[in-house]
Amino acid sequence: FAPSFTPRKLASIVAAMADHPSFPLVNVADSPQSKPARCHCISRACLLATVRQQWMLPAVALMAVFGALFPSPGLAVYSIGMPMCTGALFALQGLRLNLTEFRHALVAAHVHVLLQTFSLLLTPALYFGAVFHWKWEEALITRPYAVGTMAQMCMPTTASTSLVFTIQAGGDASAATLNMAGGQMIGAIVAPLTVALFLGASGSHQDLPHTLWKLCYEILLPLCGGVLTQVVLRRSAVGRRVLGVRAWGVLMITVLLLLFYLIFCKAFGPGSEMPSPTTLLVVIGWETGVHLLLVALAWIVSWPLAAPRRAMFVLVAPQKTEGLAAALLTIMFDGSPDFSVGELMLPIVVYHSVQMIFATALVPMLRAYVARRAAPKLEVEPAAEYEALPP
Repeated sequence: FAPSFTPRKLASIVAAMADHPSFPLVNVADSPQSKPARCHCISRACLLATVRQQWMLPAVALMAVFGALFPSPGLAVYSIGMPMCTGALFALQGLRLNLTEFRHALVAAHVHVLLQTFSLLLTPALYFGAVFHWKWEEALITRPYAVGTMAQMCMPTTASTSLVFTIQAGGDASAATLNMAGGQMIGAIVAPLTVALFLGASGSHQDLPHTLWKLCYEILLPLCGGVLTQVVLRRSAVGRRVLGVRAWGVLMITVLLLLFYLIFCKAFGPGSEMPSPTTLLVVIGWETGVHLLLVALAWIVSWPLAAPRRAMFVLVAPQKTEGLAAALLTIMFDGSPDFSVGELMLPIVVYHSVQMIFATALVPMLRAYVARRAAPKLEVEPAAEYEALPP
């Protein structure tokens, strides 16, 4: 086959190929493909976006410093402040849950069920059966850090940072939003039960029914109250404007940081011991290994999903929130003769820091994976169509 190409035909074919996203034009003058839009400057907007994405780690570190330097104010109000902060945190969480996302729950329901099962049931069950039950990790880390890691495995995914990483990687942002909102609501119910189930032996000095009752009135009741308040406020225009005020988000962050300050005041108070640098390095190594195994497992479990949803799954499912963990451990182990809440929180804070670092590293690879799978193939027209072209 040798069609008679005229200059006009050749120009039209080359132009059509140049517009195709998979065609590698690199040396055409004034071509968008030859000049990718990359900004190498550090703008104020880029800095603000980075701060919003990575604010948790320095904020928690700052609360640890305040707790170590000024533990007296926190210890003075600890007995009253902890239940108040816990209740306020979950009431604000219920008030700020994006309930409109649940209308789309029936769309790709298998994705949501798979992710929540992985995060809230499969992860803690596997870690308990493979490691915690046999106490194998205690060859490297002490018992309080092992208990803290087990509690972290029971937590739902994060409330905001996972969405940022999903958007950057080109993943399914709507599915990420739905799973984060659903994870916070379902996790507030499921996580206390799994923590009580898997850590029942560790908290044997406590009365389990009494602990479950504390979890109910300090977590579930404020959460349901916040959700009901949101439903009532959404019925009026004034109520919707009240819900849209950004001060609610600032107040929630403030309550969370105050909760961490009280925990660190207890951890660094009189009679407490600081972990040695060697112990800290071992905990960091252990939490890093656990997180990488969860990321690999998430990649394997999500193989049937489309590329954007698989990228979302890998970034959302292995991540764990630390706010709910702090509240649960405070309720279950406050006053424990075996270990302090501060000791239990160390692996949780470390895991949260590790997941932020590795999610940042995974974003470019997942973005390339999504782009490679999403790019349509260049189709070559049959020969008969070229023969039909007018001269």
